[in-house]
Amino acid sequence: MTRPQTRKHPRAPFASLVHCMTPGGDRIVASGGNISCGGLFIPTVKELPAGEQVSLKFRLPYPGSTIESVAKVVWRRPADQQDGTPAGVGLEFVDLPGVFRDGIADYVNQASSLLEP
Repeated sequence: MTRPQTRKHPRAPFASLVHCMTPGGDRIVASGGNISCGGLFIPTVKELPAGEQVSLKFRLPYPGSTIESVAKVVWRRPADQQDGTPAGVGLEFVDLPGVFRDGIADYVNQASSLLEP
């Protein structure tokens, strides 16, 4: 039995580098997460508190645009998961400009069409 989809936005795997800067000046560079119009997951063992806002910069492979945004940490998965899921944080975009949101939607649609059987 499959679980019903509970996400607001469709998402796609995302292997591009994501540069993340915390308010305290810590830098995180990660890849291998996923992305949607609402936000992204980045794998990291760095503990970021829920509610913290971070600066992001990453490049979409399609359509090839560089995105700079602010995101809020909405959840964190610690490294000691028994089921093998990766440690990381769920980030929600804050005031993402429409042109960037459109670019992410195009990327997710393109990536999803490649993943369909």
